[in-house]
Amino acid sequence: MQNQRINIYTFPHKGLRNGLSQLLVNMGNVNHNDESDIQDLKSQSLELIHLLQLHQESEHNHVMLPLSQRVPDAVIDCHKEHQSLHTTLLTIEQKLRVLSSNDSAYALSALYSELAIFFAHYLLHMHHEETTINEAIWAHFTDEEILGWQDRIMSSLSISDQMLWFKYIIPALDPMERQILMGGIKANAPADVFEQISDAFSEYC
Repeated sequence: MQNQRINIYTFPHKGLRNGLSQLLVNMGNVNHNDESDIQDLKSQSLELIHLLQLHQESEHNHVMLPLSQRVPDAVIDCHKEHQSLHTTLLTIEQKLRVLSSNDSAYALSALYSELAIFFAHYLLHMHHEETTINEAIWAHFTDEEILGWQDRIMSSLSISDQMLWFKYIIPALDPMERQILMGGIKANAPADVFEQISDAFSEYC
């Protein structure tokens, strides 16, 4: 049986699928006349946008750069996709920041459609990374090198950003993946940070 390789995309992509799915549902059923509901939606939206931006930065700095040095052609299409998705996300963010209960149901419905189209494109983008890009990674990097990327990504994140990631990642993982995640954190994180994350597991599972 073939050994299971380290997949750099599994945890963050499961978290993003979870978060974006929740956001799309919430945007579809929000009461556009209720300012409190609108503010809650904006808060959730900006939280997910922040994670998407963090993910793109981490991926660029710690995955795409080393991959481009060994296989330059492998990252060309992915880089173009990143630029296109980033532009779309900025447009959605700008509209979200000025959204209020004074806006019409039509305006909210139009924003919902934009988010749905973005999500559809992002799902295809993640699939491309999990297949084509991941095959290139596995062909040219060892598991030890990939684990080194993971360590550097985690070290680059603030504790608050790590906890935000776990909010969406933890509920999206299967039991075995949760054990793997907790084992890695316990081996590398300070005791107080591990305690915070353990509490988050209890809250989010």
